Amino acid sequence: QLEALGAGAGPLVAPAPESDPGQLAATAALGDDYRELIQAYVIMSAGQLSTELTAMANRLVAAGVSGRQAATLHVSQLQRVVRSLGARSARHVMNRADLLLVELLVHLADGYRHRYDSSATRQAG
Repeated sequence: QLEALGAGAGPLVAPAPESDPGQLAATAALGDDYRELIQAYVIMSAGQLSTELTAMANRLVAAGVSGRQAATLHVSQLQRVVRSLGARSARHVMNRADLLLVELLVHLADGYRHRYDSSATRQAG
């Protein structure tokens, strides 16, 4: 279950209860998949990863992740990526990753807009 984040502090996702190890695994998988997306995005361009980027945004929307939470996920996974890099390499990776975050947030906003439009259409009909 996702928690609202205050001032960027705290975990992106609330720890799963002991009785629900699947929730913890799903959370870890989301972080791992996002980190892999960062790494691929740095090497390739967004055009080559548009399907993966859309799929990640859809997963975040389905999980109810806010823009702030997506940014927190981004920063935490980016820190893991750049931890072992030198200063020049880290700067390059961070600059490319910033572009990824902007694109992800646009996709996330589109996903929530589509969800809202679908909900409004169902309620009107």
